[in-house]
Amino acid sequence: MSLIPSLPPCLAEDQESWSGGLFAAHTQITNLCDHVSRLLLQEEGDRVRLSICKDTLERQVIPLIKEMAPELRRGGAWSWVKTTCAEVGRMKSGLQLAIDADTEREHRSVTVVNPIAIERSSGPGRPRKVISKSWLEETFAPYRSITIQQAAAALGVNRSTVTRYMKSYGIDYSYAALGDEEIDQLVRSFKLERPNAGIRHVHSFFRANWLRVQRSRIIDSLHRVDAIGAALRRNKAVERRVYSVPRPNHLWHIDGHHKLIRWGMVLHGGIDGHDDAVVWMRASNNNRPATVLRGFVRAVKIFGLPLRARGDRGGENILVSAYMILLRGPNRASFMFGSSTRNQKIERVWVDVGEGFVRRWRVFFTRLEGLHGLVASNPTHLWLLQELFLGDINRDADDWTRHWNMHKLSGKHRNQTPSDIRHLARVTVGIYDDDYATVHPDLLSEHYGVAGAPKLRRRSQTGAGHSEDTDDEDEPMEDKSDGEAEQEEPREEVDVGKAWLGTSAGEVPESGTGSDSEDEDDDEDDDLVAQIIASQESNIRHAAVKVARHSNPFESQEDEDAFWAILEQVSNTGFLPPHMNIRSDDWEDIGYPTYENLVVGRRKAPLRVELPHELWLPRAEKWCRAVSVLTRILSQGDSGSESSTSGEAPSDYSMGTESDS
Repeated sequence: MSLIPSLPPCLAEDQESWSGGLFAAHTQITNLCDHVSRLLLQEEGDRVRLSICKDTLERQVIPLIKEMAPELRRGGAWSWVKTTCAEVGRMKSGLQLAIDADTEREHRSVTVVNPIAIERSSGPGRPRKVISKSWLEETFAPYRSITIQQAAAALGVNRSTVTRYMKSYGIDYSYAALGDEEIDQLVRSFKLERPNAGIRHVHSFFRANWLRVQRSRIIDSLHRVDAIGAALRRNKAVERRVYSVPRPNHLWHIDGHHKLIRWGMVLHGGIDGHDDAVVWMRASNNNRPATVLRGFVRAVKIFGLPLRARGDRGGENILVSAYMILLRGPNRASFMFGSSTRNQKIERVWVDVGEGFVRRWRVFFTRLEGLHGLVASNPTHLWLLQELFLGDINRDADDWTRHWNMHKLSGKHRNQTPSDIRHLARVTVGIYDDDYATVHPDLLSEHYGVAGAPKLRRRSQTGAGHSEDTDDEDEPMEDKSDGEAEQEEPREEVDVGKAWLGTSAGEVPESGTGSDSEDEDDDEDDDLVAQIIASQESNIRHAAVKVARHSNPFESQEDEDAFWAILEQVSNTGFLPPHMNIRSDDWEDIGYPTYENLVVGRRKAPLRVELPHELWLPRAEKWCRAVSVLTRILSQGDSGSESSTSGEAPSDYSMGTESDS
């Protein structure tokens, strides 16, 4: 029931009913106040959300009531104004109390690192402040870009104090002794892998290799090496809305990236909302909830448990939501489901991921389909493709993540890297203690199993990501082939024992082991997690999107090992199969292409994506050799030939790159 009373009949002599604007204002006030009342019912509110609601009451609700008052007075409904004002005032007081309680609760659970020791002497004068040597060495390591002034401000000391201790500890803060030609060579090597990278990413490449180089020298090198690219990047200004959370691990944003789903691969990742540090980025050959949870748990082990997490309404996030509720508690927005428009932190990262490495893999796989015999609807081909290149994609993801966390941001944290922001935040605002991680599930069980009415949303508010007609530059064209991704069944069951215990708490226990009491405890934990998952199902709007199906063609591990042994022998001979457009004589006139055009929408011109020979031609040759050997072995296996499992390459594979077998 709404706390805002409905409008009484209009009693004005010159007006039969209330105006349309008054009804619209009443609806808006009712919706906003109902949202605030639901938020106040939570046991632990989020200070950021509470502050936004309080600001909304002051900026929207109160001015609306003020403008409605004259018409309501004329219509004899002044009592509605007084009742509504009293209710809004009560809500404002409740929000302020909740904000103060959350602030005090956070202060009790936060530990601030103090790298300064106070030394007192028996003589006169102030106590001496001694800065930790290990902290200074970590702060001014070559891979960081923290200035002396920033460190002094974080410590609350004078700049000269930091400089004096750096000198006494012998900490070197000088630039690398590199000439212009050496810098140009390093920039060229990096631009070979990241042709669209600008000054921030190039600078992070130097820091990642422990080279401290002046920003001005790198800019000069970029103008010498890639002057046109530098001019093009200056024309890509993007306006962003203000976003703020108080400290690291306050809110993580997680999502999946489906640009490689046609070939049976999906990227999952997460980002910290405070410092923009990418905490997790991994490519997989499925989109199951257990896979998403495994990646999330790995990130938790490295960066700590976040206070809250946010994701879209896909079924792949159901186990992560249960994990967060189990460890952080219920009825406090431990995991927030919402549309992709509420998840812009990670959605914006996917644009940089596409430019960083995914876009080149997309056009490379498209090239394999167009020139080198890849069939996306063939599960065996997809298995081979994933075996050959999934590791390379994950290495690119790891490199991109490392460079991202060391590149300088724009906007609010201008000229600071995510790694540096996170490091300094331990001193300035502190980090969260993982108190909830030690709470036994039995203590939380009483809060589960009671599901309220599902929240109603408009049909357009699905939270499923981009619509089919989105003309985003990374949105793939529609594809109706057999290799197209499909959705899971909407009523798919989740195996709690395998998906939860085997992911977050270790391996699944073997049957027949352990005591009866341990089995009963496991069953109780399973029931608890199952209740949490059931309570979250109302937040799911669509099942997890399935990736294209892949299938291992070998019946035994011995047969698969024999295939890889044969492929290694063939690769050592340098053999290139004929009729696959991979030999040099196939491209005598125009040469093997160094780029591909990526079709990104119906109304946009194709994007030209560079594929340098040094990186992508060897990968194309690897694919052609592998699919040729696989096809030969499978055909021989169908014909009953014994050589298919002998582990020896056929004789016609040893004739060099110009063989016409």
